[in-house]
Amino acid sequence: MTVYRLFSKGIMLLSLLMLFSCGEPDTEDDPIENFTRTNQNGQILSEDPNDWRIAARFAGEVQISQVAFPNPTRNGQVQLTMQFSSTIGFPRIDFLGITRDGFPVNYPVILETDVNVPSFGAKTYLIDLVKISPNRNLADLRGRLFRVRVIDLAGNIITYGDVFIE
Repeated sequence: MTVYRLFSKGIMLLSLLMLFSCGEPDTEDDPIENFTRTNQNGQILSEDPNDWRIAARFAGEVQISQVAFPNPTRNGQVQLTMQFSSTIGFPRIDFLGITRDGFPVNYPVILETDVNVPSFGAKTYLIDLVKISPNRNLADLRGRLFRVRVIDLAGNIITYGDVFIE
């Protein structure tokens, strides 16, 4: 293989890598500091512009019909409704919970897994953040803010949002 071919393949690979990294919600740089406040019925009272954005690669395939509510939550549970319209479909999506303060968790915890994701239509998920606590103790989580990430089977972030537990 000539130097030219190696160089052109390297440039093509770098271009593809840059293309796929554009427009993704970035959970590593976005601080966990605000949240979209909702009432018990899901009405948005104040909005965090970083919450529940859809990654560019999933635009047109996934929408958030109803952001996580109630937020803040008293029992650690929120509902999130997603609208799917994908010709390819999703074999699986996972909901991960994380916080950056290191207690009680500084790594993602699987909150929910869906292996029956509809190709078309809406689906409401009940997300239980109590699973973040190693002892399943709600008291460990009170007064804290957590990030919920929704990822596809390949680990690509579809969306994320922050949830406060009162």
